[in-house]
Amino acid sequence: PSQQRFKQSVIKATNNQNAVKTYSLLANDPIQIEIQKVLRKLGYLYDRKGEARQEATEKIVSMVQAALAYRAVFEFGGQKLRARIGQSRVFQKEEYERIYKNEFLDNPDEINTLSIKLLTGSLILNTVRNLINEQSTQYLQGLPIIKKSTYYLSGLYYALCRNNCEKFIKDCIELLKMDNPMKMKQSSIFKQFTEQIEVDFGMLVNKYQEFYNSLTLDKIDIDNLLKSTEFGKQYEAYVNRYIASGNE
Repeated sequence: PSQQRFKQSVIKATNNQNAVKTYSLLANDPIQIEIQKVLRKLGYLYDRKGEARQEATEKIVSMVQAALAYRAVFEFGGQKLRARIGQSRVFQKEEYERIYKNEFLDNPDEINTLSIKLLTGSLILNTVRNLINEQSTQYLQGLPIIKKSTYYLSGLYYALCRNNCEKFIKDCIELLKMDNPMKMKQSSIFKQFTEQIEVDFGMLVNKYQEFYNSLTLDKIDIDNLLKSTEFGKQYEAYVNRYIASGNE
């Protein structure tokens, strides 16, 4: 028990000899276990290795999807994700250790913040994806890339509504500090947060279309457009303009 990190290193080294996906090797990493504990307090199941199949709950945060959502929302990494950084590469050593820092294990505040950011990113990504599936038809004529723009729209949402997102993160941290399990699980802030995304979706799409219309890139091949480095650069410049302004 006193040598958990060494044990995980042995597990990773042993499993690397087999055809096992990278993220599967990390399911029992101590920091992943701590994230699961934090999110469980808030009433969410952090699905590290298929636990969701065994529990009757809709409040699920997938370990893999949370990692992708974090990059899309807080790092505006839509282009890299569209260019197939993929589920495995996001958990490669350098990428993994940049987000899931070992030193966080000695700092509960850092673990809480990371856990809540993973939750926040997941809620944004999942809500945006669902709204695209439900409403994309009405936007397709003016925005033909919308169906494949979940990562981009999720990051743009954070840029446009940063104050609301940061308030949600802060409120979740305060809930954890209360250490009242019943109050945490019954809190309405999660529903309010996703409902606000639904309210803001029309505005979000309009801003994304504004960006799309400003592009002088070749728009015939949608897949290549969304994967292109130049599209990613112009997208990052666009979202950073809103971040710099500090306005919603």
